[in-house]
Amino acid sequence: MSELLFECYQVPAVSYGVDSLFSFYANNKSKNEDGIVISAGHNATHIIPVLRGNGAMDRAKRYVPTWSAL
Repeated sequence: MSELLFECYQVPAVSYGVDSLFSFYANNKSKNEDGIVISAGHNATHIIPVLRGNGAMDRAKRYVPTWSAL
């Protein structure tokens, strides 16, 4: 993907990351805040604590509901 962006489209820089953390950073004035990010998707929910402005990925949890067939 990066090679395609750089060589075909002359993109100067690419940043890959967790979209919910990008949203947390964009919506906080202070970059040194604590908080929690909850990302609810179609198949799973992710819960990521943020400590002093950094996502604590070692403490992140992924919840996938188990649906029983009716």
